[in-house]
Amino acid sequence: MIRIVLNEALTKLRRQRTAREESLDRDFQSDTDIPPMEVADWSPNPQQLYSAVEFREILIKCLRRLQPTLRIVFVLRDIEELSINETCEALGLSAVAVKARLFRARLQLRHELSAYFKKRDGEPSAIESSDKVNYLEGRSNAIVAGSPIAGA
Repeated sequence: MIRIVLNEALTKLRRQRTAREESLDRDFQSDTDIPPMEVADWSPNPQQLYSAVEFREILIKCLRRLQPTLRIVFVLRDIEELSINETCEALGLSAVAVKARLFRARLQLRHELSAYFKKRDGEPSAIESSDKVNYLEGRSNAIVAGSPIAGA
């Protein structure tokens, strides 16, 4: 086991050595004909920020419409990322009950949220479809972090 870990670490180090790196601190005032290095801006643009805020508000509104028994299971599992067993222990429920409530909560949320994402009069909704896919494929805690939805 130790030898396997050691070999994997050595392989990773060899790969890192071959990676090409450039310093961001190079002299930008030089007179040489070195083209300027382009650095990608990873920060979200204002439209993405607005879409995330708008979607967060829509999601909170839809979560408040859920029954409290369904909402708490959804919040614990999908927002707080607790396991099924941890959710069972926290709520004093069986695993089957947690799974059933989570399924019903997701189904109701899907129904509620679909109204916001349908195209109206041929125009897309305010939240772009790529934002929807990114949210629905990932966890919702990035959008809902810090919101008071569990006790709402």
